Amino acid sequence: MYPESKIGQHTPGPWKADKDSKGGYLVYQYGPDLGKSGNAEDCPPIAEVLFNNNAKANAQLIAAVPELLALLKSASELLLFQGGIFRGNVLGLKGLKHKVDQMIKKAEGR
Repeated sequence: MYPESKIGQHTPGPWKADKDSKGGYLVYQYGPDLGKSGNAEDCPPIAEVLFNNNAKANAQLIAAVPELLALLKSASELLLFQGGIFRGNVLGLKGLKHKVDQMIKKAEGR
């Protein structure tokens, strides 16, 4: 049995994508404390990507999401810091920070 997630929270990363037995890809939570072999079959599943011409690329993109979200959060903090130093919308930082924050909210379901 896998732990239930709270609303608005995602399964912690890292996530990994591997080809499944049906020709598609399985995205799963991956780590040393998960599963017996480190293979998709015994790690908590996140998503199944059905076979099509883009299945591998789609699965790899989904698997990168936790790291991308963490990077966006770091970028948001950096943009806040830089905006404070420059006191204004130098180089469009204010608009960029707004877009980054909107993407974070979207990813978190807010």
